[in-house]
Amino acid sequence: MSIISLLIADDHTIFREGLTSLLEDETKIIIVGEAQNGVEVLELANLNSIDIILMDIEMPIKNGINTTRELKKTYPEIKILALTMHKNASFIKQMLKAGADGYILKDAGKEELIIAIQTIMNGKPYHSTLVTESIMKSIHRQKENKAPLTERELEIIQLISNQFITSQIAEKLHLSPMTIETHRKNIYLKLGVHNAAGLVKLALKNGWIE
Repeated sequence: MSIISLLIADDHTIFREGLTSLLEDETKIIIVGEAQNGVEVLELANLNSIDIILMDIEMPIKNGINTTRELKKTYPEIKILALTMHKNASFIKQMLKAGADGYILKDAGKEELIIAIQTIMNGKPYHSTLVTESIMKSIHRQKENKAPLTERELEIIQLISNQFITSQIAEKLHLSPMTIETHRKNIYLKLGVHNAAGLVKLALKNGWIE
C-alpha cells in the first residue's frame, strides 16, 4: 500500500495530539495537518493533498456532518472516517448520509483504527460493531413504531434530553428558534406527550436516546 496522507479534525487539542502520537510509528501513514473545526478542514483540503480525514462530529463553527457534505461535493476522492463518541443512530445516519466512508467510536483501539483506515483506502466502507448494532436497532425500532420519527426529530429529542434550550438547539443545528419550536410541537403531537419530561421518559423507554 502506498503512503496515506491523513488529516485529523477534532476540536480537542489533547485528542489530536494523542492520535498523532498513536500513529507516528506507522510508516505508511503521514499526518499532513490538524484542524479544530470544519472551516479549517476545508482550508487545509484546498492546500494539501489528502487521502483520508479522521472527522469528529461536534466541532465549533462548522460541524463534521456539514463539513463532510461540503468536502464530498468538492473533493469526492477524499475518504472520510468519522471518529466520534456518538453512537446514537441519528448521528450515525446523518454522517453516513453526508458521505462518510466509515464510522468508528473514540473508544476504539489502535488496531481497529488502522484496519478502518486501510479498509476505507481500499474502497470499502468500515463501521465498528457497535455502530452496526446501533443502526440495526434503530431500523427495528422504526418498524415497530406506529409514528416513526425523522432523523431531525431524533436529533432534537437527543438535544432536549441533554437539557439544551430552544435557542441552543437552533444554534447547534443552524436552524431558527421558530423552526425548532415547530419541530418540538410536531414531536409532542406525534408521540402524545405534553412536555419535555414526558418526551425524555418515552425516548428512554424506546431507546431513542442514551
